[in-house]
Amino acid sequence: MTRTGTRTDGGRAGLATFACFVVFFLATADQVFAVRAFGVNLRLANLLLGAGLVVWLCTGRASATRDLAALAIAWTPFAAVYGAAAIASDEPRLTLLKLAWFAFNMLTAFAWCRLFAIRDLVRGYFAAFLLVSGMLAVDFMSGFTRGSAYMVGFGQPNDLIAGHILHRPHAFYYEPSYAASAVAIAWALALTPMGRAAATLSTMLIGAGLAALVVTMSRIGWLYAILAGLAWLLVPGARTVPGGARPWWRIGAALVFTTLVCAVLLAPDANRERFAALVKSLGWQQTLQRVCPLVQSLLTTLELQCLDESERRLSAGRARDIVPEHTSEGQRFVSMGESIASAIEHPWLGHGVTRGRDRLIEPVTSNVWLEIAVEGGILAVVTFAWGLAFSLHRWRAFAPGYRLIGIVLALYFVVAWQFLQTFPRLDPWLAFWVALTFTASQSGAGPEPDRARDT
Repeated sequence: MTRTGTRTDGGRAGLATFACFVVFFLATADQVFAVRAFGVNLRLANLLLGAGLVVWLCTGRASATRDLAALAIAWTPFAAVYGAAAIASDEPRLTLLKLAWFAFNMLTAFAWCRLFAIRDLVRGYFAAFLLVSGMLAVDFMSGFTRGSAYMVGFGQPNDLIAGHILHRPHAFYYEPSYAASAVAIAWALALTPMGRAAATLSTMLIGAGLAALVVTMSRIGWLYAILAGLAWLLVPGARTVPGGARPWWRIGAALVFTTLVCAVLLAPDANRERFAALVKSLGWQQTLQRVCPLVQSLLTTLELQCLDESERRLSAGRARDIVPEHTSEGQRFVSMGESIASAIEHPWLGHGVTRGRDRLIEPVTSNVWLEIAVEGGILAVVTFAWGLAFSLHRWRAFAPGYRLIGIVLALYFVVAWQFLQTFPRLDPWLAFWVALTFTASQSGAGPEPDRARDT
């Protein structure tokens, strides 16, 4: 009888882990496993999460009521301000639609995480991003120099190297920045005590995720991962949980794995040489020179020693990089400047969303905080920050022994969101609630105090 029960419980746990893995992986698929209708992507993950919300509401009872009350305290102020901005805007229906999109993704991500045992949830999350990391590595090997036709996922063409079109892999995401930032937060969470709930998977993800971050060549992913890694090293007590040991062996094994994977990926001469050239072009010095005159005009007190046009022509590698405003970095600067000007012009309630040409809603800038400020005003930024802060506090993100999880989440919103866009995106909110469900449970504030152990 006992053996049968154990097998049944194990089978149910396996199915739960698989269900979480499927949902988390489908949530990464911007360009597949989705239907585009009326300029909007309808993901299969959204349908599954919507079903999960119904189940949670029907079975949660008292705990669901308490959770909904806490969510209301956190996010009703933002919803009210953004809703008021929508009514006052030129596009009230579209602005309200974006608010509803955010509310749906936020609530369904939360409900899904409350349906499952902590270990099944964490294992499914890490397994999904282990698969994404593997896809990025394989696609780099097969298609970096040959094109996305040789990839499982997608590759972004890049012509920074004169005479060569190189393809940066980004799995099923829209572009490498989204892929790298999503892998980076999963990688960073694997370094935290969350990794103890799935020791083998998290160790593999630390190694494979780091290799994937290298080959995506996303400066956003690199910056965030470096800061998260420094937090792991420098924050007192961040690497331990009560009664736990510092997982140096896991980090050592993961770094060895990363080294081996990168050695294999860069073994072909063409991959190695062109990767090195592209990394150099994406580095600090050449990046600065591509936008140097633009930055110098904004920061007149600094002496940046910008190259003149003829020198920049020799070093740029492509004609459009001679004009700073035409570079990818320069376009970000210009967009940010326009967004700041718009936020100053409409400081309190913004001006709502912008209708797109080939999509329903056009992103205003590659900076989520400026996006919120432009669309909803300064009050929307303040209330959104309140929602994040209250959620982090309510679900014990900075509980003793687990504070590194709170730091990793805070770094994502403070750092990565300076270079991304679209605050309702699904995958960040899934990562957010997986982490907070874990901290609430482990600190005794959640409905399932199932303390993780090394397995």
